[in-house]
Amino acid sequence: ELLRVAKSFTDQIFALLLQPLSNDETSFGILRCHLLQLLYSLVATNEMEGSVFTVEVLSSLWKVFVKFPANNIVQNVFVQLFTWTADSAENGTMLLKAKIPQEVGKEILAKNPSCYVGHLYSIVQALASSVLSSAIAKDYADWSKIQQELKRFQQQTQPDDVKRRNRNLVTDRYEDRI
Repeated sequence: ELLRVAKSFTDQIFALLLQPLSNDETSFGILRCHLLQLLYSLVATNEMEGSVFTVEVLSSLWKVFVKFPANNIVQNVFVQLFTWTADSAENGTMLLKAKIPQEVGKEILAKNPSCYVGHLYSIVQALASSVLSSAIAKDYADWSKIQQELKRFQQQTQPDDVKRRNRNLVTDRYEDRI
C-alpha cells in the first residue's frame, strides 16, 4: 500500500533527485538517498506501469550519477536502476535514446573516469547480457572495445583461486571430450 502511495509522487521524487543538477550542491543527502531507494523499490516491484523513464530523466539521472562519484549508496542504486532499465523493453529503448551506453563507454575509455570503475563495469555487464546488446552494437561503434575492456577488468579482478577453479573446470571439460 505504501508503494502505491509513493507511486503517486513520482514526479516530485524525480524533481528532488535531480535538484542537485540545478545548483552547486556537493552532497547528495540522506533524504535523496532514501528517495532513490524508494524509486528503485517502485521499479523493482513493478509498481510503475509503463515507462517512467523518459530520455530526459535518464540523461539527468546519469548526470547525477557522475556528479556524486564518492557516494557509494547513490552509485549502487543507480547501477541497479540502469541495469533494471536494460531488462525492460520499453525502458530499454529510452536508455538507448538517452545514449547511456555511450556515456558509460566514454567513462570507461577515459584515463581518469569520474565514477568508480566497478560500477561502470556492472552497467556494461548488464547491458551486454540484455536484449539491448545487439541494438547497442549497431548504434555504438566502440561497443566491442567496451566489451573487451569488461573482459580485461574481470580477469584482473577475479581472485586467483577462482581463476584456478575455472581453468580446472575448462581443463576437465576438455579432457572429458578426449
